[in-house]
Amino acid sequence: MLTMKEDSSRPFLYIKEALDLIIRAIKNSGYQQKIEIGLDCVASQFFKKGNYELDKTIFTREDLLTFYRELVKKYPILSIEDLFLKKIE
Repeated sequence: MLTMKEDSSRPFLYIKEALDLIIRAIKNSGYQQKIEIGLDCVASQFFKKGNYELDKTIFTREDLLTFYRELVKKYPILSIEDLFLKKIE
């Protein structure tokens, strides 16, 4: 399991870069047909001024959902947690 504390900065510049590295490691291990990825996005960490800033790009909520859908199409992602900022009341 590859994890990172919620309050730490990412060691990768781009999410796809990190996922590509994970996929390469999975393929090299010989387990590519047996592994699926779960993401905990912790969206509160990159929510700024009403939008989401990720991979040097500003996303609206709808744009971010499209980005997540693209990730699911490209990578063996089973689940995504904390996709968006939780509503604060």
